[in-house]
Amino acid sequence: MVAAALVMCVAFAGGSLVAMATDGQRAAAAASRDADEVSSGLLTHDADGYRYVYQLVTGREALYELRTDPLRIHNLADVQADRAREMRRALESRLGVLRLDSLRARHADTIRTLRTLGYL
Repeated sequence: MVAAALVMCVAFAGGSLVAMATDGQRAAAAASRDADEVSSGLLTHDADGYRYVYQLVTGREALYELRTDPLRIHNLADVQADRAREMRRALESRLGVLRLDSLRARHADTIRTLRTLGYL
């Protein structure tokens, strides 16, 4: 009943449920997404047509131009080091950490196992 009333109010107002989300709800959703990224071991930041990727387990980073390389095959992190550094800093800021390396501790067992097996 409450959900139906909410939908009717939103429809009457000409809005959408997404548009009705509060700033708090958006912040909670972003925090949840960030937590999911950290637990998955793959952190990403998109800006200006580029995607920066940091792999927590390996400590490797990558930068891709999404328009010309939608499959993310050509890593530009070395060629465009300034852009990669800028995007890394933006990701660190979004996650509220000084360095992405500080998030690797959660994956210490996996890192240790991969080193033992010779993968790192």
